Amino acid sequence: MVPDGAAVLTAGVDIQDDRLEIRVDAWGIEYESWQLEYHVLYGDPSSAVLWKDLDELILLPRRHARGAEMFIRATGIDTGGHHVQAASNFCRPRFRRMMTNGQRLFVFALKGAYGAKRPIWPQRATKNNVGKVNLHIVGVDAAKEAIYSRLRIERPGPGYFHFPKERGSEWFEQHTAEEKGVAYAKGFPYAVWKLKKLGARNEVLDTAVYSLAAFEGLQFYGLKIERELEKLDDLPRFTTASAPVSDVPHVEPPPLSSRPADPRRPGGWLGSNRDWLRR
Repeated sequence: MVPDGAAVLTAGVDIQDDRLEIRVDAWGIEYESWQLEYHVLYGDPSSAVLWKDLDELILLPRRHARGAEMFIRATGIDTGGHHVQAASNFCRPRFRRMMTNGQRLFVFALKGAYGAKRPIWPQRATKNNVGKVNLHIVGVDAAKEAIYSRLRIERPGPGYFHFPKERGSEWFEQHTAEEKGVAYAKGFPYAVWKLKKLGARNEVLDTAVYSLAAFEGLQFYGLKIERELEKLDDLPRFTTASAPVSDVPHVEPPPLSSRPADPRRPGGWLGSNRDWLRR
């Protein structure tokens, strides 16, 4: 259930060699957010099956507390790892999708870049990349700074993060797996984000960066959160029917390796969206 104060859904996708990890967030006024879902889809990212599963997941309708049917409006996908071409092939035809319900949904190809002065969302995309896709270079330092500063907010309202009770300690450890330290270049210090413990997992934090970037991208392309809140009561009512089919055909990513796909294991919720721990 999407809470009453939220009007927009975004997702962040982190690609690992044997799985995709997907975070779904709801956004309200002045960056107040609700962490709704966390999925792990197991499989080989060079396999078309895994990307089809992702496509179906991000097209699922969600129910708003007011009864409206909602969809993820933007998904940010990391394309900087070992599966650049497969991720790019997925993002390219889905950059701006017109759905049959009249909404536009975005799938952003993202790549992180460090630098304290680099903004979370760039002013323009580049096609000078291996995947020949509209690639958005995300300011990782600025995104993590924003995320960590909001985690310190103690009262619901602007910037506050809401989390479900079901999130376990490992999930939160991943969410805070990094810290800002100091490195030196030619004798001059500069801030750098690094793992607190060598070998620690940080996929949850990475998906938070991509989901935040997707929300920033929506605003860059004209979304106004206040307007979206006003339109909630005019949206179609939620039903158990499947999500509307978009005008973009499913594109099969070409295989990037000859090795067989990893054994498919059922993905699952790492938590549900009931009983908020932080209200």
